[in-house]
Amino acid sequence: MGRRDDFSSSQWLIIGFSLYICNDSKQSCLQILYIQDNKLVFKHMSEKRFLTRSEFQVMLILWNLPNKGGFTHDILEVFEDPKPAYTTLATFLKILTKKGYVKSKKIGAMLYYVPAVSKEEYCKMVMDKAQVDYFDNDPVQFIRFIAENNTLNDEQKGTLMSMFA
Repeated sequence: MGRRDDFSSSQWLIIGFSLYICNDSKQSCLQILYIQDNKLVFKHMSEKRFLTRSEFQVMLILWNLPNKGGFTHDILEVFEDPKPAYTTLATFLKILTKKGYVKSKKIGAMLYYVPAVSKEEYCKMVMDKAQVDYFDNDPVQFIRFIAENNTLNDEQKGTLMSMFA
């Protein structure tokens, strides 16, 4: 994510929000009005578009590279067969850069790519959106669904369910 808004460090309460299409970027933008530390705060946040399956595959490779980054040929080397064409991968990296998930730095004549968003940040964004879109922003419903519909063993389900009993 381009900037980090950390809501986890203190208590906060959302008062209202609006979602609209930004004219300049054609992406969804979010305005949030909330109370944090007894102060009324207004934030304008651009909502990143989610990754396609292929883009996510590229990001998984970037996140797992030893140096947390690499050149196009380094990323291509890690792909399992059938590997995408070099130009296809370069296109994905360009798209990921435009979306704000990847940063690039020119080294000589080549671009070196690093994730601009951690795997944890992306997963949190996806889970937060799922919670809002499918569970009325109710974390209890969300966790209950996970506990009841995933491959958790009985002990794990019991632990999870007891947290929200």
